[in-house]
Amino acid sequence: MRPDSTESLLSNRVLSMLAPAALESLRGAIEVRHVDAHFELIEAGEPVSFFCFPLTAVASTVTCMSNGDVIEAVTIGNEGVVGISAILGGETGTPRSFIQVPGVACLVPADVFMRAVRVHPEVFRFLLRYANVLINVISQSAACNRLHNVVQRCARWLLTTAERARSDDFQLIQELLAEMVGSRRPTVSDAAATLQKTGLIRYRRGEVRILDRAGLERISCECYGAISKAYDQLYTPSSQSGALL
Repeated sequence: MRPDSTESLLSNRVLSMLAPAALESLRGAIEVRHVDAHFELIEAGEPVSFFCFPLTAVASTVTCMSNGDVIEAVTIGNEGVVGISAILGGETGTPRSFIQVPGVACLVPADVFMRAVRVHPEVFRFLLRYANVLINVISQSAACNRLHNVVQRCARWLLTTAERARSDDFQLIQELLAEMVGSRRPTVSDAAATLQKTGLIRYRRGEVRILDRAGLERISCECYGAISKAYDQLYTPSSQSGALL
């Protein structure tokens, strides 16, 4: 994927909202590259050094406890951006963020992107709306982890990740899946086995393939639809009026 390809950059929905002048102001500093799983985007408590706009990669923002337990707060793919805390005035990126599913991402130095935000106030207004949606999605995910069973949560997470990766085939290790859905590895292994036995997925050696998307949607909880709807509303034409034209 060529770094200078506007078409490739616009596969990220946030970048696709930028006016041509705003996107052009970033072009010289943009790095489009393949990022591997576990690639660190933000370390807990450290300043945001660059913004990450996933194209086919998928990132996770997680909360880490003192005993070493980790749970995902939100998954971010081509619908979003990692580093929004800097837009909201935070000097540090409080939670840890890293690449969960390898793929292609667009990286922009924080100072360059913040300069574009200051020069183009319509970008700032849109990012505030994006941040509001992200907060709602995090709240929905927290409720999901508390109220829905692990099979439902695994189904939701797999569907969401496939959308972000733009593929029904992606890499995933069980330790990461356990962190993402807030359960112990043996519990997640049983849930994945259930989904596999019913013919919804195939999971071997860290590789997932969704075989029956409609069936997976039926077994998933309501949170999958709620999260998808929140992003769809953000990017519908009516929500864009007066923003990035």
